[in-house]
Formats: sequence, structure tokens, C-alpha cells
Amino acid sequence: MLHRVLVLLTVGGALMAACGGSDAGRRDAGRPRAGVALEGTEWVLDQEATALEAVAPQVKVTARFEGGRLSGNSGCNTYSTSYSTNGSSLSITGPIATTLMACEPPAMNVERAYLELLPSVRSYTIGRRRLTLSTATKGVAVVFVPSALR
Repeated sequence: MLHRVLVLLTVGGALMAACGGSDAGRRDAGRPRAGVALEGTEWVLDQEATALEAVAPQVKVTARFEGGRLSGNSGCNTYSTSYSTNGSSLSITGPIATTLMACEPPAMNVERAYLELLPSVRSYTIGRRRLTLSTATKGVAVVFVPSALR
């Protein structure tokens, strides 16, 4: 009888862990794992860490890299372009298409600065749950965090 109880406790504990029934599984729910990837993550611009000419913390800029397409919200409008990577190199390879809405000046100023900077991006790094895009002239230019951390 004792043997059956131990087997059930062992099997039950393994099932709970596999199904996320432990506290460890709940603590990380909704948070990205340490290994966030360029593709498949919605990134949100960290304006405080970014070298944009215009800053308006209430304006949300996003980026999603998927299969050679970069898209998101540029502060007022949605945008889309193509990109390519080779190791840590990243290049915007196509024209940037946007919707044509007009917004208040803070949003339009952030959008203009962001969209003007994108074509000069030459490389990227991902570390400490941050995506950093760098240009040849300004160095670190654009910093994003996963939207799950916002």
C-alpha cells in the first residue's frame, strides 16, 4: 500500500510539473523566456533609451519581425517594410509603406524620427531582454523591449 502511494505521488508530481501545475510554472506565466528572438516577438520602443530626435512617452511604437517583413505601429500610422539579416547584420531592404492618418504633433514627430532612422540600421543585438538596432553613424540608435514586459 505504501508503495502505491509513493508511486501515485511521484507520478502526480511529474504530471503537475509537466502541465504547469507547480508554482515555478506560474511565476513565469506571461513573461518572455530569457531567450527572446528577433522574429516572433512584438517589440515596443523604449524611448528613454533610444536616440530619437523627438520623444513622447505616451506614444507607442512597435515592431514585429516575421519572415523578412518588419511591421508595426510607428506612433500614428502602421508601417511595413522588408528586411534581411546575416548574422548580427540587419538591413531594411525595401521602401517603408505607411497608412496616411494625421495625428497630434507629439505622435507625428516620434513617427517621423523613427521612420527616418530605420533605413540607416545596420546591425542588431538581443541581450538582457532588449533588442538594440545600431546604425553605422550613430551607433546604438533604437532600443526595444518585448511587449510582454510593458
